[in-house]
Amino acid sequence: MVQKQRNKKAQKAVTIHDLARQLGVSATTVSRALNNRGRMSRETRKRILQTASEYNYKPSLIARSLIHQRTKTLAVVVPMIGNTAYSPMVRGIEQIAYEKGYNIILCDTDINLDKERRYLEMLIQRRVEGAIIIPFAERNSGEYDHISQLEEEGIKVVVMEQDVPVDKLNRIVPDNRGDAKRLIEHLIDNGYRKIGLAHLGLRNWDIAGMERWEGYKQALEQAGIEYDEKLVIQAGQPTIVEEKTLLFDAVIDYLRQQDRPEAIFATTDMLAIKIMSVIHSLGLKIPEDIAVVGFDDILMSGYTSPPLTTVRQPAEQIGRRSAEIVFSLIEGDDELPLPVHERISGKLVIRKSCGNGKRREKKIDDWKKLTHVRSLSENCKL
Repeated sequence: MVQKQRNKKAQKAVTIHDLARQLGVSATTVSRALNNRGRMSRETRKRILQTASEYNYKPSLIARSLIHQRTKTLAVVVPMIGNTAYSPMVRGIEQIAYEKGYNIILCDTDINLDKERRYLEMLIQRRVEGAIIIPFAERNSGEYDHISQLEEEGIKVVVMEQDVPVDKLNRIVPDNRGDAKRLIEHLIDNGYRKIGLAHLGLRNWDIAGMERWEGYKQALEQAGIEYDEKLVIQAGQPTIVEEKTLLFDAVIDYLRQQDRPEAIFATTDMLAIKIMSVIHSLGLKIPEDIAVVGFDDILMSGYTSPPLTTVRQPAEQIGRRSAEIVFSLIEGDDELPLPVHERISGKLVIRKSCGNGKRREKKIDDWKKLTHVRSLSENCKL
């Protein structure tokens, strides 16, 4: 009879009050025994734990969060969930969150400032304990107040990837400027002097892109090479980069210059790969005719023809470090100097797309191959 009663009880979630009634003790006594707190006889504690096991008791996380004012929830806010550059960052965060026993709410803002604001309002309502945010939407310099508001509400915040101009915000960011500078220096060391820059439309809110541009200019300046605006190409906007005709035509016009660059630095690997496809379509060779380098070292960069020279972002390391900082803040680490502002350098990955400029043969009349390219633009598929 007792076993049937217990089987029936096991069909629904058993609460502390159920156990208390079954054992003839108070719910407080049961709670103390389960949490190994308070004074009671060894026999009473043993009887409570044994009964809880028999009834397959599972503590309610919601009830615990109400009692302890802890939701054990961390938010991660990203601008494009499908962007392969962000996936390792999220993976690094998840690893630390899992070790800490925290759940993650993942928010995709679609590079939309209004959506970013709405998500942050929702996170306040959900009472998440911490938030790691990649802000990447068009805004004026003063439009970071909604991020600061999270901290005012008691939510611990770390900004990741974008080095926003707000001193009081904690930031863990890549060394975009320094890494881009080292990449251009590698090209210069290998004999390239006429180095172009390709971007998707740099804006003040694209802090990472702006920093890579600055690193490009710094490397040229230190080498005594004059910055030439004619060697800079805007190959599209972030929202329309997939419009192949636009990208194709822009690169065609760029390469039709008789005085075209010897090498192109694309501010992202995806852009570099698309440019490589256009170059191949024109019958030109990489790096013999023109070298190409990118930035990020996404998975496909090692499988292009030829494999792409790039900068490997320390993405997973940035994610893990951001999570470590936010949990230090949640746990009240008094020794943590605030605000936290760390830059993590990437690694230069040398592959065959940039060759060796000192040994490559220059073909002066290659530009003539491009006189018929307009007829190709309709049939070319990137």
